[in-house]
Amino acid sequence: MEEVRKIEMRKLNGQDLFPMLKILSKVKVKDMVLDFLKKRDKLSKEKEITEQETKEIGMEVFADIIDTAMCNLDLAKEDINKLLANLCNVRIDEIQNLGMIEYTKLVMEFFSKEELSDFFKCISSSNAFKNLI
Repeated sequence: MEEVRKIEMRKLNGQDLFPMLKILSKVKVKDMVLDFLKKRDKLSKEKEITEQETKEIGMEVFADIIDTAMCNLDLAKEDINKLLANLCNVRIDEIQNLGMIEYTKLVMEFFSKEELSDFFKCISSSNAFKNLI
């Protein structure tokens, strides 16, 4: 009987940002992020937004982004497999050959990474992206 190897995902780091941004662009969420930034900017002109409100708005957008991304994963399949292989320190073919349940769990584990959530919170509270809107 073949031993099933448990694939473990490492913590995200700064270098993971580049493939993540490429994937986000391919799965059609860039416009959602920009729309969020526009809404946040408009709201902040109307009233002072608390840090808690910013986080709540950011998390709502994050949920929408995940939903949209999940519907468009096939557009970035190769990039996603490459990123997952890198995060799990395995070959790409090992990711590609996972069963449906194992692959889905791995994708869901990625989307539930605390660092990914922190990334979107950071973007949601940053003024650095104002020149994009």
